[in-house]
Amino acid sequence: TRTSDHREIPQVVITEMQLSDALARPQRDVAIAHPGRCVAPLKGLPTGAVERLLKEAALFRSGAKTARWLRMADAHGRDAALFQATAETLGYRGNSLAMRLLAQRAPLALLKSEGEAAEAILFGTAGFLSAEQHELAPSDTKDYLRELWDMWWKIRPKFETSGDRRIPWKTHGQRPANHPHRRVGALAALLQAWPQYRKLALGRPFTVKPLLDFLQDLDHEFWSHRHTLQSNASVQRIALFGKSQALELVANHLGPLAMHESGMSYNSYHKLRNSAANDKVKRCALRLFGSQKAAEPWVKRVCHHQALLQVYQDFCLEDSSDCENCPFPEQLAQWR
Repeated sequence: TRTSDHREIPQVVITEMQLSDALARPQRDVAIAHPGRCVAPLKGLPTGAVERLLKEAALFRSGAKTARWLRMADAHGRDAALFQATAETLGYRGNSLAMRLLAQRAPLALLKSEGEAAEAILFGTAGFLSAEQHELAPSDTKDYLRELWDMWWKIRPKFETSGDRRIPWKTHGQRPANHPHRRVGALAALLQAWPQYRKLALGRPFTVKPLLDFLQDLDHEFWSHRHTLQSNASVQRIALFGKSQALELVANHLGPLAMHESGMSYNSYHKLRNSAANDKVKRCALRLFGSQKAAEPWVKRVCHHQALLQVYQDFCLEDSSDCENCPFPEQLAQWR
């Protein structure tokens, strides 16, 4: 199969056995939030045994994330892999795929080559620019939008998509600070400071605090005081890259890679704390430990969040019997 330009389209062949196996799996990405059968055996384990269990789960998840990152780097280069991973993190849960698509359609190397037009390319490729938009915007926003549009309209045929190929942004149910406009604005701000960001993110040895400080101080003349392209300016500064989000970047991408490349020890990774557990981590904790109070010692560290998510993925999401036939409780009985 080829495109109208006679370029071959890669195809994936799925066997009947693979298809049958996939259809037999639970069709969900969340499990019911109630205590599971593993609560009793986990409660009976010594603290040290639980710690070792979670360490193994965290390291397994770290290895899988590293393998994914290295595949991306092998295909596109380390800078492009970092750019895509950062974009995905900026998208949070609702727009992580959309942000990754944006980073693929407006790749780092191209943005660098376009110079001052890079920011306009990001917003235009995202589908956020139109000829009439600046007329409807607040007066203190019009100049910024006009500047973006004046650069975008000249090059839009090279990047703009329509119909089914439009990036599927989710705007409902998002906190104002997490609106897709701001997430693209944060990516644009990072692009302006790329050399320093790359040095901190991929430096060896990898040190977390300087990176967190850099991301929390990240600034943009427009986006540090706006929620959307149509909103009024905020008097107070709005962080472009919050601490919890920066820790997610470390947990999901930079930390695993650094440990793989001997640029960070597991002990250093274990010291990272993130008290802002997301809904999925809380759901995992409830199923495994029975209550948020019982799970409290295990939801304070980044590595424990990752471990809980791995157990949840490997057992809770693979089980269609609502715990009845899950093998994890019996496996826990043998763990010491």
